[in-house]
Amino acid sequence: MGFEIAPQAGRFLLTHYDRDLTSLWALLEKLDKASLAAKRKLTIPFLKQILDEESHD
Repeated sequence: MGFEIAPQAGRFLLTHYDRDLTSLWALLEKLDKASLAAKRKLTIPFLKQILDEESHD
């Protein structure tokens, strides 16, 4: 995967998302694709947007 996660964004994910390896790996793959498609860095607002979209799927 070709993205960096800032420490603040990493802490956000660990406090707001499942911590099991399978779920985290699936989320990282989704975030990788979303950040590439949107050409955006993984900021907390962007993470919130992606997680919100996932909860509505």
